[in-house]
Amino acid sequence: MRQSFLDDRIFLTLGMSILLAACASPSAQTPSPAPQTASTSLPDAQKTPAPPPPEPDAPEAPIETIDASPPSPFPESLALCNRTTISHAPPADADGLIRGYTATTLVGGVSIARAPVADGCFSSGFGMRPRLDGSSRLHKGVDLYHPDAVDIYAAGDGVVVEALYRDDYGNMIVIDHGDGVYTRYAHLERMEDWISPGATLGAGAVIATMGDTAGYSMPRHLHYEVLQGDYDTPARSFGLTPIDIFADLSETPASSG
Repeated sequence: MRQSFLDDRIFLTLGMSILLAACASPSAQTPSPAPQTASTSLPDAQKTPAPPPPEPDAPEAPIETIDASPPSPFPESLALCNRTTISHAPPADADGLIRGYTATTLVGGVSIARAPVADGCFSSGFGMRPRLDGSSRLHKGVDLYHPDAVDIYAAGDGVVVEALYRDDYGNMIVIDHGDGVYTRYAHLERMEDWISPGATLGAGAVIATMGDTAGYSMPRHLHYEVLQGDYDTPARSFGLTPIDIFADLSETPASSG
């Protein structure tokens, strides 16, 4: 009986030892499954397309420059008036168009219009004129004729220094263009309301309309003078020196008919 009890105890002790040894042995452990990584292989429908490579910078389109300045209102050609004898007329072709004419010219470095009118023809030039008493006098400008009261323009940028009436010049405007250059406009029918000494204007601004004002009768026309010199004298604009704005076209006395 005692022997049987001992055998059972030995067997139980041996079994426990074997069990403990099996639990402690690394080879008896169940290996942990390897961590799974996300598959990089996806169906084509689920793949996000790679962004396209950057394109090279396209050349910038050239910037178009737009000239916003208004076109010049001055006549591009000028004809001698028909059926009249013209004193000191510039040279003209067979059609009566003045040869070498340009809308503007430089006077003392200042751009000045030769004919600051909306329309008209050349009726008289710069130079000495005979008088009825046998003497002569200087015609200090040019005359531009039109039967209608066409617009008169400022011949260049400037400032009005005179706007008045005289019996010899009628309604008259004088503009200071700087650098000792001035222009005079005479026999005007009507001056623009804003025209007065001190008014600043640009080349081509409408300043008046062509007329026949003076203390004597005459055909409608613009008497136009270009002047140089010192304005600050007692004579003011009448102390300036008149110049012939058509002189560079080789003045040639002529008649047109």
